[in-house]
Amino acid sequence: MMLSTSEDFIVPGVPVIKITCPFGIPPLRSSSSPSTKVFMRSKQSPVLAYMHISNIYLMDNHVNAPASSEYFFIPRIYHWYMGIVRFGPLVLRWCLNCNIPVVEQDTCELCKSQTVEVPVTPPGDIKPAFPREIRMFRKIVDAQFGEGCGRALFPQKKIVVLNPVPSVDKMYEVILDGQVVGAVRYDFNKKWQMILRMEGAFRVEKTLTRNYVVADEGAIVPVLNGSNLMAVGVVDACPEVAPGNEVLVLDKDKHVFASGVAKMSAAEMLAARNAEERKGVAVKVRWREAWRAPRVLPDRYSTWDKIAEGSAGALDKKESMAINFIQNVIKKYNKPVAVSFSGGKDSLVTLMLVLKAGVNPKIFFIDTGLEFPETREYVHAIAKKFGVEVLSESAGEAFWENVSTFGPPGRDFRWCCKVCKLAPTSRLISKNFPEGVLVFIGQRVYESEQRAQKGNVWENPWVPGQIGASPVQYWNALHVWLYIFREGLDINPWYLEGLERIGCYLCPAGTMGDFSIVRKKFAGMKNWERYLQKYCEEHKLPEEYVKYGLWRWRSLPAGIKDFLGAVQIPAKYPETLKLDLAEGYSPCTGGISIEGIYNAQLDIERIANLLNIVGTVKLYRDAGFCETQNIKIFAQGAVIVKGKDTQELREHLSRLHAVVMKSVYCVKCGICVARCPQNAISFDEKGIRIDEGVCKHCGSCLQPCPAIAYKVEQDVW
Repeated sequence: MMLSTSEDFIVPGVPVIKITCPFGIPPLRSSSSPSTKVFMRSKQSPVLAYMHISNIYLMDNHVNAPASSEYFFIPRIYHWYMGIVRFGPLVLRWCLNCNIPVVEQDTCELCKSQTVEVPVTPPGDIKPAFPREIRMFRKIVDAQFGEGCGRALFPQKKIVVLNPVPSVDKMYEVILDGQVVGAVRYDFNKKWQMILRMEGAFRVEKTLTRNYVVADEGAIVPVLNGSNLMAVGVVDACPEVAPGNEVLVLDKDKHVFASGVAKMSAAEMLAARNAEERKGVAVKVRWREAWRAPRVLPDRYSTWDKIAEGSAGALDKKESMAINFIQNVIKKYNKPVAVSFSGGKDSLVTLMLVLKAGVNPKIFFIDTGLEFPETREYVHAIAKKFGVEVLSESAGEAFWENVSTFGPPGRDFRWCCKVCKLAPTSRLISKNFPEGVLVFIGQRVYESEQRAQKGNVWENPWVPGQIGASPVQYWNALHVWLYIFREGLDINPWYLEGLERIGCYLCPAGTMGDFSIVRKKFAGMKNWERYLQKYCEEHKLPEEYVKYGLWRWRSLPAGIKDFLGAVQIPAKYPETLKLDLAEGYSPCTGGISIEGIYNAQLDIERIANLLNIVGTVKLYRDAGFCETQNIKIFAQGAVIVKGKDTQELREHLSRLHAVVMKSVYCVKCGICVARCPQNAISFDEKGIRIDEGVCKHCGSCLQPCPAIAYKVEQDVW
């Protein structure tokens, strides 16, 4: 691929990178590769960073440049900024005159004044705070710092936006008046908690009656210079102060100058007056600043549709480029058009953009069996409003029928998506679009690392016949929300409850904070928790498995392990069929062979039928075995596999193991049915069945398959 500076390659909002290669670039993975200078072109001064060339991508190709050459290209996955990895640029700005958030623009469209950047933590996928969330935040602040503090921090009609930030669980930076005033966090032990920054602390100072510590005058300067507050520097503390509480640190005049977390109880801080007995840190200080008056801005606008006008230029540009993208992709692929509509905000905007592009698409709605009732109603209401047809496919009870086989799904073990979402999608496409379909999908790079790794057009091997395309791939959540408000679109009511993303109610990608919201309004969450309790008891797992939502991972992340400390969670999963191989291999006619045995007896007639995937099969029913040219397998579980060399032996063995797992753990998802070019696959009571008279042994149906992807836990070689 030739590198180009053509505007055709420019992705809105993603900076162009200029690479200078004074020494040339050796092949990838070469330990002698020199560092490569990378300049990011922006309105500010260029930023210089260093990285190995193997971390840089152009579309789908790595760059290998000759000496003394320069290239311009668009980073497909991330952009780098002084060593920080992000999914996309930070776009939040603020008009201090109108006191409203503005996306991207240096100038507010309402008053034409300059906007200022609001520093936030990456990835910066900003969302509005809805009234119910703000009421909840007030209650949290009142409970922590005293009655009236919530209203002092969140006055009536104040515009508030939230920035989701990385944490052990759900956490938002809270932004109002163009400043981050604090962060609200769901703590596994203490539930919801507000962590105040100094601007937030200054705002609640006059109503503060709880969780404060008064410092000695001699401790103020050391704390402002970076020290923690030591016990010897405490002269007073509220009685309810306890280790782990968020506290504010005051001077003798009751002015706030620091905030942090208590490391002692009030009694321990004040236990004695002599320095010898008052050792240790009383407050671990997070934020500090000499006292000043809070910077409160007057409110000019209180409705989001009006606020969206301040970003009209950026939204118009996003819309124009998205419509152009949609029209070009449709022209390129020349297939029927559909929109995948989950009931979420991103698919809502995607539907609107496709309609504005002059297309009347079908709507795909996949009912996973784990949807909120309100979502089902909402999808059909939107379809009726815009006059588009809904093509729906249901997973039925597939989740509950298979959870005993696979166990609870995890963020690193998403069998549920394949069985309950992608498989029904495959069935829907094969029934309605046998020649394929172009599906516009509302996915964005800011949502996850996995989605950031995709381009804006892709094919998924789990969904044959579908070409996926996202016109909002490079939109920030604030773009999406402001566009929704500008267009006056109705939203899924669960957003108003405080959910950030809409989907399956028990999705392992959810946080315990999300589940605490769902539990209050949806009985299905309690049913799931009862199942988890039973699973926990059957597998002799500690109570933390359910209490902290540890079922959401097969392999716990480092942050969760650190939080758990001494608590050990043994790996307990449903028993899986395994193949034990003999050591070494034996010479045989035409090459080598290897022997092994499964840890259970096999249904040899079913194995013989599915082994047609690999080749022509002979079944010796009375003798209890079947064979192909290179494979022999017995009902007792024994196997013999041949190959001309170790590589071919490995291939035959892997295919055999995949067939066996497919025969035992088939979930009737239908993905293999959609992949079979001969229409040779159907279902019986045990799972898939192959029409041996039609099958051409091409192997197209072997993978991808949930039974193989999520039950094959061993490398059979």
